[in-house]
Amino acid sequence: MYSSNYGSGMFGGGLVMILMWLIPILLVAAFIVFLTKRPGLGPNRKTSLGILKESNSRGEIGKDELVKRKRDIGS
Repeated sequence: MYSSNYGSGMFGGGLVMILMWLIPILLVAAFIVFLTKRPGLGPNRKTSLGILKESNSRGEIGKDELVKRKRDIGS
């Protein structure tokens, strides 16, 4: 009447339980990675001062313009 093989129950028993725990954990981990790797966030984010310095180094703006804009942004 009853089987002594507990692991082969409905849909494999233990396998389903592992998947029920593993899938949500992996989804949470993927969401955290997605949030931390988005462009524009974190340590790679460009600041207004950094953009001004890059423009100056490329020769797009001169030293006088750099000083004026730095004063305008309050740095």
